[in-house]
Formats: sequence, C-alpha cells, structure tokens
Amino acid sequence: MNMNGENNEIIFIRAWHNTYPDNIIPPLGIGSIISYVKERMAGLGFKVFDQAIDKDVYGNVVRYLGDRRPLLFGISAMVCHYKEAIELSKFLKLRYPEVPVAIGGPLVRFINYADVMMKGDIDFAIIGEGEKPILSLINYLLYGGCISDIKGIVYREGDEIHLNQLEEPLKPDEIPFPDYEDINLKEYFNFQGFQWLGERPYLPLFTSRGCPYRCAYCHNQFGRKVRYMELDKLVKSAGILIKKYGIDEVEIIDDIFNINEDRAMNIIRTLKGYNNKLRFSFPNGLRTDIMSEKFIDFLGNENAIFISIAIESASERIQKLINKNLDLQKAKYNTNLLARYGIILNGYFMIGFPTETFDEMITTVNFARQLPLHMASFFKVTIYQGTDLYNMLDKEQQELINRTEPTDLRYYGKHLNFSNVSDTMLDLIQKYALICFYFRPWQVYKFIREHPKPYLIFKGSKHLIKLFSSKFRL
Repeated sequence: MNMNGENNEIIFIRAWHNTYPDNIIPPLGIGSIISYVKERMAGLGFKVFDQAIDKDVYGNVVRYLGDRRPLLFGISAMVCHYKEAIELSKFLKLRYPEVPVAIGGPLVRFINYADVMMKGDIDFAIIGEGEKPILSLINYLLYGGCISDIKGIVYREGDEIHLNQLEEPLKPDEIPFPDYEDINLKEYFNFQGFQWLGERPYLPLFTSRGCPYRCAYCHNQFGRKVRYMELDKLVKSAGILIKKYGIDEVEIIDDIFNINEDRAMNIIRTLKGYNNKLRFSFPNGLRTDIMSEKFIDFLGNENAIFISIAIESASERIQKLINKNLDLQKAKYNTNLLARYGIILNGYFMIGFPTETFDEMITTVNFARQLPLHMASFFKVTIYQGTDLYNMLDKEQQELINRTEPTDLRYYGKHLNFSNVSDTMLDLIQKYALICFYFRPWQVYKFIREHPKPYLIFKGSKHLIKLFSSKFRL
C-alpha cells in the first residue's frame, strides 16, 4: 500500500446507470462524507465526478489528474449500478495501479462484497455509513497503522477478503450536512430529481437517518433507530443554499420524515423563512397511515406539491407477511384528505411477493384505482440479499437470487418470481395494472389540471413513455 503523505487528494466518483436519465439528484452520500472529513482533518483536497451527469467520466478523470496520483479513489454505487461500478474500478486500477480503490453504498450492503471486490479489483469496501470508516482509512493511508483496526471496512490481501468489526452509527450531532463546495448543485437543476414534475431549482434534503419500521423488502443502511440531524445545522446550511441558488423547492428524502410531526412542521416553517414561496415535495419518507389531520392540513397550506404514497400491497395477509402492517383504510382516508389540497399524488405498489396469489394482486390493482392518485407505479418485487424477505425464502430460492446477475436487479430488469402465479401471468397483471390505472380520460385531465407547472408535463412524463414502451414494446 502506498503511504505517501504528499498525495492528499481524494477522488470520489458516483457510478450510475441511466435507467431514468431525468431522475438524478446530487450525490448526497459523497457530500456528507466530504463534509464530515473536512471538519476533522485539514490539508486534504477533494474532487467529485458523477457518472449520472458526466458522459465522459473516464476521460475527465484522466484529464483532471494528468500525471498526478491521488491518495484514494472512492466509488459510490447502488445495486442497480453494479456493472458501471465494476467497470469503473477496473479502469482505475488499470490506469492507476498504485492508487487504492474503495467502494461503498448500498451495492456492498446487498451484494456479496467479496464478489464485488474480486471482480472489480477493489482494495476496500465500506459497510454501512461511510463517514467514520473513510476518515479512518485516510488516516491509515497517510500515516500507517493497523488496517484490521479500522471499523466498518472490508480489506483485501491478495485473494483473501477480511471483514473488520462494524462501525457504530453516527450520533445525531455528528450527522453532517452535505458539502457543496465540491459538488455543483446548479448542475442538477436540469434534472427532475426523485419526483416527476420536471426540472427546477431544487434542494434535496435528508433531515434524519434511520427508520423504526421493519419492512421485509427494505434496506437497513441507516439502522432502525431514527437519528435527527441537529436542527440549527440543518436549517442554516439549507438556508444558505436556498438564498445562494434561488431554490424554490425542497425535496425531502428521509426514510421517515413524519415520524415526528412537530419536528417536521418546524423544519418546513423555518425553511420558509428563507423563501416564503418555497414549495415541498416528498418522493418518499411520508408514511400515510400515521399522518394526523393536523399534519395533512399543514402540508396542504404550506405549499406541499408532490407526495408519494407507498401502499405496496392491498392484501392484509401480504401486509403482515412483509411486516409493513400498513393500516390500509387509514391510508386510503388520509390520501383522500391530501387530494383535497390539489397535491400531486404518486402511488407505489408491488406485485409478486412470495406466495402472493392472483386475487391478492388484483386486489392491489383495484385499490390503486380507488385512490385519488395522479400517477402510480406497479413494480415486480425484487428481493435483495440481506433483507428479511430474502430470509423468508428456502435455500434453493436464496441460491437462485445469489446467482442472479446484479444488473438484473434494476427496477425494470429481469425478476425472479416466487409468487403463486406464473411468470407470464405476472407480466400480464403488471400490464393490466398500468392500463387500468392510466387509460382513463379523467385521470389524464386531473393530472393536467392540478399539475403545478403544466408546461413541464411532457418532460416530467417521459418516464411513463419509457415505462409503457418497455412493457408493451411500443
């Protein structure tokens, strides 16, 4: 390992596959790591490349570095970006063999990290939150020490892979606000983020980490305990960006923003102090069945313009099986209350859970049609290693998942079917769901009438065209 204290620059690269080229937000995980490290170590340089917006990331890395060699390459990747992450790491090792490569993000949480490291010729993997492990790894690369003492990393020695003790999650007062000195926020205004209403000057915001619910299909990247970022740090840092860039919308992407309604309302009120016309969208993070009517009224009166409603299944049995335990009737009631305010409502549904029957899937489709939604997605269930849903399967089924190419685990990739219907029938039900939901004149009219920026509908709806094209081979 090259312990060269003169090479003090860390190059971060987000790997990306443009399944939906408009649904791009800044690399918040990388920004948080940079912020955390900068607060605790001086004299380092950082450069961020993002494959999501950089069509020549390989060439731009080479041109930027010239003859220089950084201290470390850090790759961030989700499972659906597996292929891109492996190709990127191989390129970096071939071009800069003396520079260590680390990889982090959900990819190494849900895919066997040893396989990822060996296929990508990767030196380190970061398991869980990356701030503390990256800081410790930088210290090790600069000053030496014992690699086996660094918590939260996996390291490679030849063909051997070693997993160290996991790191404790950050305490609430340690959670950093992402650094935007090395990430140009303005570059992301040309994309629509995680909602579907078109591009605009917006700020994606994590206000907390963790979720107390134990949905069997979901990640556990941030733990089961909710940790709130310090309110003063959050609003002051966000306020500076709102003023600097003329932000007119904040996109809240917590795992569970409304677990504490008083705090959630306080954040919205305080942020509006920087721009009283500020709008808010919630592509995830609002659990519908726990909303109070007071909170719904607040959202409606404080410029909430987009909310995703995650129902998943309308079967009580499936709700119990996946441990979501959503109160379906309360969720339906609250969705109707939200609709009174003209908020664009998007629904998320899943079909094909293990043992799920034809009747249960059709019940979900019918439930979706009964809700006052403007948009809806019907995903086939994708089961990832390490989730409770994976642990419900028998050994043979788990082995099928283990042998599945990670590139097939994208939202609309190939899917293993463990339900009680055939693959052909599952495809037909998904198509039936899309036709039943969208092919209603009133549905189209309502979307156009209530869209906050109707002129953006054609751009904001490109994902629907792509979705229908993939499902119906248009």
